[in-house]
Amino acid sequence: MGTWFRLILAVFLLGSPAFLPGSPAAAETNQAKDETQALLEKGLTLHELDREIDRLNEKERGLVAQMADAERSLAELSARIETQNDRVKRLLQTTYTGDRMPSWMALLSARTWKDALYVFEQLKLIAERDRAALSQYTAAHREKAEVSAGLEQAELELRSTRTRYEDQRRTMTALQEEVARKLAQLPQKEELARQMSELNQSWETKGLPLFKQYFKALSETMQKLPELVASTPSSLTIKGFTYTFQIRDSELNAFIHARSPTLQQLNFSFGDGTLTASGREGDVSVSITGAYELETKPKNAIRFHIREIVYNGYKLPPSTMQTLESGSDLSFYPSKLASFLQATDLTVKNRTLSVTLKMSF
Repeated sequence: MGTWFRLILAVFLLGSPAFLPGSPAAAETNQAKDETQALLEKGLTLHELDREIDRLNEKERGLVAQMADAERSLAELSARIETQNDRVKRLLQTTYTGDRMPSWMALLSARTWKDALYVFEQLKLIAERDRAALSQYTAAHREKAEVSAGLEQAELELRSTRTRYEDQRRTMTALQEEVARKLAQLPQKEELARQMSELNQSWETKGLPLFKQYFKALSETMQKLPELVASTPSSLTIKGFTYTFQIRDSELNAFIHARSPTLQQLNFSFGDGTLTASGREGDVSVSITGAYELETKPKNAIRFHIREIVYNGYKLPPSTMQTLESGSDLSFYPSKLASFLQATDLTVKNRTLSVTLKMSF
């Protein structure tokens, strides 16, 4: 009897206006869930910022070592060039002032063919040594210029890395203070801290490896995109000297799934200027959204830039998107369709990617 009474009471309470959707109690519950979600997402962002800072530290150490090697190489090249300067100056002086003429006169004054042949061979050896000296001198200068350019590039990259490091540290410090302040205000802060740790661990062991696997497979598959044109001639139309390449998201799905078993769990869909790949593998749900952009220099390409990555409902920070994007090439190169083609325009609408191509000789 007590069980039936509790069941009837539960039904009565659930039917009460206080628990109906849109009621103050329901709104308060939804708000609490949203706040918890936001806090866990901030915890994941902190975890990724910390990982990005470690990556930047490692990159800085690598650049410093690279610059030290470049400076040693420059010192060695400068010393080598210095030792060759006097010899090359004398060589050029004797060549252009006519001081070598007596050597050639010896050939003309030889009394026998045997003597002339010997003198000729000696002059040939001298000329070869001279050419080798000039070649080594030129190569040393060229190598020094290349090492200097590399050193300048490394210095620029090091400054950029340090600036990015400082920016990430400031962002991380501010976010740490915000999360600590909000946690301190909650009675269940220990439970939320535990959930944050579990989410970070889940991302590290399941989410990140899965995303890396997806991006690697996507990079490999996108390089095969010209095969789609060969197998589907209707995707490429020609009008005069203008070509138009079009692909619907249904065709893109069929193409990718046929060539990559790894990506069969993902569904690809074109939105308004965007491409989204989403799916589920086991207890992990993923979503990748990005946009195609036309690049004309330094290489004509249709670049894919990530705008959002979501793992089990949690958005990842820009640093994670940049790291994953930089590790994979998801671009499409028109020259792979035909060497004389260049993309001049692109649109993504009505679930279709359309690229305008023109001949370029």
